[in-house]
Amino acid sequence: MKALIVEDMPAVAEVISEFLKIMGFSSQVVHTAHAGLSQCQTQTFDLAVIDGGLPDKEGPLLVREIKFIQPSLPILGIGSGFYAEEFYYAGVNAFLPKPFTFAQFQSAIKKIIPPQPSMVNHRNFYPLSQGAE
Repeated sequence: MKALIVEDMPAVAEVISEFLKIMGFSSQVVHTAHAGLSQCQTQTFDLAVIDGGLPDKEGPLLVREIKFIQPSLPILGIGSGFYAEEFYYAGVNAFLPKPFTFAQFQSAIKKIIPPQPSMVNHRNFYPLSQGAE
């Protein structure tokens, strides 16, 4: 599974990338809306995590553009709470206010990504102890 992270703060992007790695994803990190849109025009992703306050464009505007290119792409919007309504209006599948924990992030992703065979056995995504055998 491959994820796109669009986050302008490198330290935050690194943490998100590590969270996704623990959950069995590989990640492509970009720091601007322009770069994120460019990636979506040339690659297919299984998930996008998009920050609300990017230097060149607001995250919700980027979501609208990405949904035009990849309408079924699951998108998690992140950022200050005041972005939530804009993100949902733009078409995100879920919103998570910053700061967040791994458990909160994992829960949000699990709500928007249907279980895949490769994830069912990944102990940090759908633990076997929770009945996903």
